[in-house]
Amino acid sequence: MRSLAGRRPRLAFVNVLTLSRLPVGVLMGVVFAGQNKRSYLLILIGYLFVTDVLDGALARRWSVATLPGSVLDYVVDRFNYYLALFLLIHSGVSPFLLIPFLLRDLIYVSVQIYIRMPSLRGTKAVGFIGTAAVYCYLIALKYWHARSFVLDLALFLALIASLMSLGVRIFHLRQQLINELRRDLLL
Repeated sequence: MRSLAGRRPRLAFVNVLTLSRLPVGVLMGVVFAGQNKRSYLLILIGYLFVTDVLDGALARRWSVATLPGSVLDYVVDRFNYYLALFLLIHSGVSPFLLIPFLLRDLIYVSVQIYIRMPSLRGTKAVGFIGTAAVYCYLIALKYWHARSFVLDLALFLALIASLMSLGVRIFHLRQQLINELRRDLLL
């Protein structure tokens, strides 16, 4: 097994890759609000997607995945996601589309904290679909300058699917949740 000193540069690279999404997300908002910078928006959103996948994959491959790193990744992802949702709402998309994902995040964080699991595997992929739907909507608004009922519906369905995926995963973990609750109540 490699020493910690040998893994530090790799861990630092993965964390810098994750943190790089913060200024890129802010720049995405600036470009979206600006005039005629459509290709830049595509590049920035592409960067957000690629680095979101790459940082976790590299951390696992290089055996430098840590709980603080996964929390950092989650926080950065949520920052950019909610920034993108704010831009959609500012463009006239109904804020009610936000509610399913807010519920999903609230449940996800609550369960993570309560049962102290390293992850809730199986929920990230569907959450990624919801994020992709929001970013695609931003691109559509920038290119076509119009909202669409079809895009509203697609976004809503993606967010509902994300919430349902988390519900199914929690259902499968119900015995562990019950055991943790019993243990806490008996102490």
